[in-house]
Amino acid sequence: MTSNIIDTFNDSTILITGCTGFLGKLLTEKLLTSCPKIKNIVVIIRNNKNLSAEERAVKIFNGTVFDRLRKKNPDFTRNIKIFYGDLQLESLNLSSNDLDWIVNNTNFIFHCAATLKFDENIKKATEINVGGTEQLLKIATQMKNLKGFIHVSTAYSHCTRQNIGEKFYPTEMTAQELMTHVKINDQDPTALNCWPNTYTFTKAITENLVLNYSKTIPIGIFRPSIVGSSYKEPLPGYLENMNGPSGIVAGIVTGFLRAIPCKLNNMVDIVPADYTINALITSMWDTATRYQNTANEEPKIYNYVSSCESPLTWASFMCSIRPIYKLTPPLCAVWYGSTFTYTNVWLGEFLWLILHWIPGIIFDFMILLTGKNARFCKQYKKARKMMNVLRPFSTAEWNFKNNNIQKLWSSLSKKDQELFSFNMQNFNWDSYISTFYLGIRSNILHENKDNIPDAIKKHKRLYWLHKFFTLFMVYVLFKLMIVLFSIV
Repeated sequence: MTSNIIDTFNDSTILITGCTGFLGKLLTEKLLTSCPKIKNIVVIIRNNKNLSAEERAVKIFNGTVFDRLRKKNPDFTRNIKIFYGDLQLESLNLSSNDLDWIVNNTNFIFHCAATLKFDENIKKATEINVGGTEQLLKIATQMKNLKGFIHVSTAYSHCTRQNIGEKFYPTEMTAQELMTHVKINDQDPTALNCWPNTYTFTKAITENLVLNYSKTIPIGIFRPSIVGSSYKEPLPGYLENMNGPSGIVAGIVTGFLRAIPCKLNNMVDIVPADYTINALITSMWDTATRYQNTANEEPKIYNYVSSCESPLTWASFMCSIRPIYKLTPPLCAVWYGSTFTYTNVWLGEFLWLILHWIPGIIFDFMILLTGKNARFCKQYKKARKMMNVLRPFSTAEWNFKNNNIQKLWSSLSKKDQELFSFNMQNFNWDSYISTFYLGIRSNILHENKDNIPDAIKKHKRLYWLHKFFTLFMVYVLFKLMIVLFSIV
């Protein structure tokens, strides 16, 4: 049985932006693994302070995420063309020769590049997320052989709304108005007051920019929710950063985070990274097929979320972690993994005082006595900043609609459903969350399986210390209440 998706990408040149990022790497690996007849993967990489674009590419493609592909095709980099460019500059700062080559040869564009920092300043977020997208769209309009363009946005781009469907929503500013604003004023515009951060705000603005180009290029918008670790491929539990739930889990299981803002009965909308990539590739196939049959349609939006088919609450998420955590605790833990959740701001301040700031000061004082540099209060300051950034998403929930994604899954052949699986119906959360946790333990905390026996011994000691400390604090608070009542 043939694959319609693979046939679509055969003998094609695919441009991927953001290939240095988590999703970009997984997308490149999946395309080259599943579609061996792809002619070229084109990646645009900028130089950084220490490495050139070529050196960065070598480092990326030597990573473990490409081990599966390397076994199948040791010379896979021969299919990858590397161009120096920068999303913040005119024409992506491509040389005239590189630009001409890209314009004449590109068939598909996956636009994954963005600044993902929630607290990025508005000027930089606009230059990359809005301006960079506009530069790429302008280049795409010159491509005579372009069959599809997918812009990767986020399911939370319009998080100011309670109900989020697969459609465009108006914004108070256009892309041009925002880019003009940041050129003369790098302060946040008034319209941003409705959005919790510059990331979701600029993504919302960019979506309407994409709509403006829909009459000239075959384009679609892919909106994933919170992308977790991979589930099965290219290897189980693969992830690279501490964004969102992975940072929260890492903080909890190491005993570093003891209080987090979270509404336990709310949905946490996580999707596995490999399922996300499969849905992204399939969305490109659907976009190219639609435009081939019917031109000048409004772009489709694909909300790739889990809450519609397999809802998961924060409480269930936390409970599913406990069993695997007890079997494989991290050796680097500073305390037993237990945490309080809160939604009230003043309760949160109190919990952070007694569970973070006071212990942090004590630990730092003890560290200073040994002649080393204090670190706990500094780390808690960073953690508090991260919690404030995540708070709007861990204490609220949204009603998503994903009819386009469901119809897309139903339209696939059995072969394509096997090769590009992304259906979240009846998803096995317990299995995935165990994989997610082990991925955090391995990739974020850099722990290996060999230290599990020692980690379990340490975990037992920390457990009894935790019990003693809890009883001590209850005793102190009880005495404090007696003193306060006697004064009253």
